Amino acid sequence: MQVWDLPLRQFHWGLVACVLAACVSAKLDGETALRVHFLAGYGALALVLFRLGWGFCGTQHALFASFVQRPAVIFEYLRNSSGKRYPGFPGHNPLGGLSVLALLAVSATMAISGLFTNDEIASEGPLAQFVSEQTVHRFSNLHAWCEIALYVMVALHVCAVAVYWFVKKQDLVGPMITGTKRTSDDEPAIGTNDEALSVNARGFILFAICAALVAFIASLAS
Repeated sequence: MQVWDLPLRQFHWGLVACVLAACVSAKLDGETALRVHFLAGYGALALVLFRLGWGFCGTQHALFASFVQRPAVIFEYLRNSSGKRYPGFPGHNPLGGLSVLALLAVSATMAISGLFTNDEIASEGPLAQFVSEQTVHRFSNLHAWCEIALYVMVALHVCAVAVYWFVKKQDLVGPMITGTKRTSDDEPAIGTNDEALSVNARGFILFAICAALVAFIASLAS
């Protein structure tokens, strides 16, 4: 059954590519690596902004309302999910929803802080010129700490995928590629082909707006 819509899947793999490019380029020297790092950061910011918007106007399982749960629900899920399978969550389960929020928070903080950073050598974020040196220093430190936090979050994410694959016998990667997932028969799908086209168009428009906003911010670089 179709669970993950195309815009959501494109966001997921797009963010993976941007984060990977940003992390690798940060370890390399040269003007090209620096340019790649900034472009990857801008791309990640546009994608995160898109995901925040899609959490309110996307399809059922992309909506924040469908997977953001109260702490009591998360603890109850942890208490009752010791078995191999825990039915009832065709989209993100309560723990998965929490990890989505954490990854978005870290990615957003890292991308936004990068706009205000200055290494005092060769790179400066487009908004660094509008704040004090002390503020730039704080954002630069925050950007560095976010890199460590991002590594931890990615490692936990990969470990969770592995646990679900080997222990719970659930494939989390395949559905994020194809959009389909084995669920109970009474779970609603995304809709007909016409509805899917409408969803894709809405997603494209939203991302175009987010990309235009980030492009405007990038243009402010002195």
